[in-house]
Amino acid sequence: MVLHVATQSSLYAQQYDPAENEFPDFRIIDSNGKPFQKRDMLGKVVVMDFWATWCAPCIKSFPALIETEDNFKDIENVIFLFINTLEVVGRDGPFINNFLDKRGFDMQVYLDRPLAGEKSLSEALAITTLPQRIILDASGNIRYRGKGFSGSDEELINELTAKINKLLTD
Repeated sequence: MVLHVATQSSLYAQQYDPAENEFPDFRIIDSNGKPFQKRDMLGKVVVMDFWATWCAPCIKSFPALIETEDNFKDIENVIFLFINTLEVVGRDGPFINNFLDKRGFDMQVYLDRPLAGEKSLSEALAITTLPQRIILDASGNIRYRGKGFSGSDEELINELTAKINKLLTD
């Protein structure tokens, strides 16, 4: 598999027709081993950020993502999932937690590590570019996919905020 690291977010932003973009069933675990599944997010607007520790644009986008998450913290039906994927072998939950702690990032991380015989979530969604954000509507349909990071926190915050607000009012 070829993996691309994107650097421009708006260049790759796409809108999706929800009738054609039902989200697959999945199971990921948080960095402490607690599972999270599709049924846990139904009825909520979900922002998924796919990232890896080796991806510099991923790490640079965290302040904007965390600020956006903080802006929606009082809205129960909006959740953010920071999904570590396509990672270097051996980088497990404790490694990821330590990596984030050293950089001062306080966020709940999920690991895209499938059970034997299962596809990873990133594989099921054909994630080949990092960072990548997917926003789901309350019915679990993909409504937005953005790849890369332009380097502008303000641009990313505004882009995600607009997409989330639109889904909350639809």
